[in-house]
Amino acid sequence: MIEFFLKDVIQVKNPIIPKEKLSNSQKRIIFARDFFIKKLNEKLNDTMLLFSLIYLLFWIIYLYCVGLVFWLLFALQCVYFVWWLWKNIFYQLNAFRLVQFIWDNPLSVIIGKLGTGKTLLLTYLSQTMKLLTDEIYSNYTLEDDKVKVLTFKNLDFTDRTKPVPPDDSVILFDESYLYIDGTSPHDEKKVHSGKIPWIVLARHFGNCALFTAQREGMIWNNIRQLASGIIIPISLKKPVIKKGFNFFNRFFIMRIGIFQDITDYEILKTKSVERTAEGKRVKHKSDVGLGIWFFKIIIPLEFANKYDSQW
Repeated sequence: MIEFFLKDVIQVKNPIIPKEKLSNSQKRIIFARDFFIKKLNEKLNDTMLLFSLIYLLFWIIYLYCVGLVFWLLFALQCVYFVWWLWKNIFYQLNAFRLVQFIWDNPLSVIIGKLGTGKTLLLTYLSQTMKLLTDEIYSNYTLEDDKVKVLTFKNLDFTDRTKPVPPDDSVILFDESYLYIDGTSPHDEKKVHSGKIPWIVLARHFGNCALFTAQREGMIWNNIRQLASGIIIPISLKKPVIKKGFNFFNRFFIMRIGIFQDITDYEILKTKSVERTAEGKRVKHKSDVGLGIWFFKIIIPLEFANKYDSQW
C-alpha cells in the first residue's frame, strides 16, 4: 500500500526504462522513494514488534499470575495519582508566588497581544488576591459582589467628588490605553495631572495596581517606567469544549513571564525575535538574580464566566 501511494505521489516517466537511461533527477527520485519505503517499513516493523512483545508479556503474566496483573494496574494508578497530585501542588505554589509578587510590587503592568489572556489573568487575580485583602476594585464588571467597580477618576487627587480606594486595595485596570494614551503624553499630563501623584505614591498607601495593554508603548510612560512588575502571558492552553468532556477539562493553563524591569523584558523580546527569525526555539529561562521568572498557573473555567467573555 505504501509503495502504491508513493508511486502516485512521485511519478516517474516510463518506469520500465533501464536505469542507465534514466536522468540523474529521476534516479534521485527513485532512490529517495525506495529509501523512504525501506525506513518506513523498518519503523513499522519495530513498532509492531514492540507492541507484540508487550502484549505477549501481559498475556503470559495473566496466564500464570492473574493477581500480578491487578497489582500492575494498581501501581500504574498510584503513579498517575502521584503525578497528578504533584502537578496540582506545583500549580498552587506558582499561584502563591504570583499573589505574593503582586502584593510586593505596588505597580505592575500586564502586556500581551489580543487573545493571550490579559483579562482572564486579571479576573484570576481578582479572586486569588482575596487571600490578602478584601478591598478589590476593577474597571470592568465582574459577577462577584466583593469586587467593586471604579474608574480612573477615582485615582485623581484633584477630584474631590470621587472617593479614593482605601489602603491595602488591589486595583485592576483592563485596557488602560483607553484612559491614558501613551502615544500622546503631553496632552495626557494636562488631563490626568491629578493622577500622577497617586501613581508615584501608590506604594505608600499600600495599594497594588495592575494595568494591561497590548504593547508597552501604549502604556503611559509614568506607569511604564515606575512599574516594578512586568507580567507577560506567553502561552494559553484553553479547555476543550466538547459534549461529554467538560468534566475532565475545565481549566486554562497559562505560562507567564515576570520581569522586575521593563529593560529586561525589551532585551528578551528582541532576542526572541532574532531566534525566531533564525528558525531556533525561543528559550524562557528564569534568572532570580535579574528578577526574571517563568512558570505556569492553572485557571478554572469558572473564572472566565465571571466577566463578558466567549466562555
